[in-house]
Amino acid sequence: MGKGTLWALALALLGVQTLSAALAGFETWLSVAALIIFDILTLLIPAKPKAVCPLIAICWGLAQLLPRFDGAVYAITAYSAVSLLFANMPVAYPFGVLASTSLILAADYAVIAMRYPALSGEVLSSVLLAVLGLSVSAIVGLAIKQSHAVIDARRLKAELAVKQERLARLQRDAALASRLHDGLSNDLSYLLMHAANEMDNAESEQQRAAWRSVIDRVDKSFATTHTIIDVLRVSASARPTDEHPSDGTAGQTDHDGSIRTEAFIEQVNTAVARNTTELDGLGFHGSNSLTATRDRNALVDGSVADEALRLIDELFANIRRHCDTSEDYSCEIVIDGASIAITQMNTLRHSQHHAVIGPSGKGLDMHRSAAARFGGTLDTSHEDEVWITHVVLPLRPASSWRNTQPLHPPSS
Repeated sequence: MGKGTLWALALALLGVQTLSAALAGFETWLSVAALIIFDILTLLIPAKPKAVCPLIAICWGLAQLLPRFDGAVYAITAYSAVSLLFANMPVAYPFGVLASTSLILAADYAVIAMRYPALSGEVLSSVLLAVLGLSVSAIVGLAIKQSHAVIDARRLKAELAVKQERLARLQRDAALASRLHDGLSNDLSYLLMHAANEMDNAESEQQRAAWRSVIDRVDKSFATTHTIIDVLRVSASARPTDEHPSDGTAGQTDHDGSIRTEAFIEQVNTAVARNTTELDGLGFHGSNSLTATRDRNALVDGSVADEALRLIDELFANIRRHCDTSEDYSCEIVIDGASIAITQMNTLRHSQHHAVIGPSGKGLDMHRSAAARFGGTLDTSHEDEVWITHVVLPLRPASSWRNTQPLHPPSS
């Protein structure tokens, strides 16, 4: 309970017990002293509930032995103190207070029964009624605690649903940015290379101007595409820092199903062959190799397979953008039982063609982030005009990667 609620309860109890004591009358100094003590204890509840509530219950039990003490005046305060303990404390502590107070009441009965045997029946009824009141108070406190737990659980469930919905939206934006870059952006660069070649081979100024116009339009579309990608990446980067749901939803990609290694190898072969054909048509030449495991019935995580295929397309697209056509490129792929490793090298073009758009860094950045989410790596280096990209992706990532790796790609 909050401080405000405790103060409201304390003031209400203060008013009830003071009014009850006044109606009962202040016949002796004991009545006045008891009221002062219980009023002080009641006002201390908001400050130290864990210490004061047991003190109220125990003092109320001990005071029953005092002659002319009217326990009924402070019964509501004692019962409320017990309820507060059960509503706000771990159960062992309030049960200890309940047992202690009940034992004190039993001792009261034994002492009074020995002093006044004629009143033993009446005293026993009063003690049993007091213990019953304490038990009911404990039940009320437990019910309040349970209701608070239900309310908190519903609130947390609602908050989790909102966070999961937002996380799914951020993941969708990140996936869309990556696919937009790997698809549309790479296709535009392919068209741009074709247009540049046609412009170079044009037989008249009119044809060259026409191809220049095509290049300008593709260039503009390329810039627009990267603007959209930037917007989506900023959205994906706005992930809340405390969003780490424990149900395994964080970091999921579009595909959770697995495929057999044999099918994955065929997909990789197809992707390499398709990209090689495109490069051949643009005048590039190089070598590709694929070494695969013999265990072709092993399973490959579907999300890893999807990322690997898109990464292959991105690497070949970078060859189109930056490789010197007079030099060879190479792409070596090794698929073993645990991972896929890709090493791609090409000589950088000394004089970039005016129609070829320079590197934005967005593609490899997004794939580097994806590799990290799977527990893999993507490293690049530049040595003597040779660009080297080395990637390792685990075929079956550990289950913890979904919850521990960052969603958004690093800023470029």
